[in-house]
Amino acid sequence: MVDEAITDIERQLPELPTRLSAEEFRRHPSIVGAIPDAAISEAVERVLRNRDGAPYRVAELLYAMAIHGRNDNRPGWPGALAVLNWLQARHPGVQPSQQRGQVADQHWPRLAVPHRMDWRPEKVMKRDERTPDFEIRQLRKGVHAALWGRQDADAKALMIAHLVLSDIRGQRIVQSTQISASVLAHLRRVDDVGYLRWATIVKKIRGIREFADEAADLIHAPSPRLLVTQNWRRWARA
Repeated sequence: MVDEAITDIERQLPELPTRLSAEEFRRHPSIVGAIPDAAISEAVERVLRNRDGAPYRVAELLYAMAIHGRNDNRPGWPGALAVLNWLQARHPGVQPSQQRGQVADQHWPRLAVPHRMDWRPEKVMKRDERTPDFEIRQLRKGVHAALWGRQDADAKALMIAHLVLSDIRGQRIVQSTQISASVLAHLRRVDDVGYLRWATIVKKIRGIREFADEAADLIHAPSPRLLVTQNWRRWARA
């Protein structure tokens, strides 16, 4: 697939704007041009789209969420509606199913102001029954990966780590599945794209219809939102 994408890009080179700036020429005299990153991502998406089979559809979704899901310094997808619109443009025959029953209003507690949580679990029980030490940095790193390229990713990851610690408070040994479920619940309150990235892995989504249902549920039955305040931004920078 990489070779196909390279061939596709090479075919487009005569039409691509590959000029370097004067400063770039000065710093890199041996380079004659630069390929726009958008041309690379579009070629990869085309290669994935031309493959048959559910695994390629999920791979295409994950790749698209990594590229179009960035909105930290570019106009990427703002939320679930943009994701669902992209999905239905790519696959017009896919329509999300209706949820059964009605979703009642849910009152969530407000998130406290930032403060250091001195308590930590001691161990994490993995699915293979290993029990490594609990590492708060590892938790934040995992959440940050789901939020990569999203606006206020550092502050959001810190907020979610804070909420997860509140959920598992007082437990000396916690299961990794507890942590994953808690992260999933709180990502849903903070960032749609981060939630969909995490849900695709944790819920083992294997097809675009399942993914469409997940995105539609965010639109029709959203969780109450948590806003990133300046205090959380300052604490994340510190």
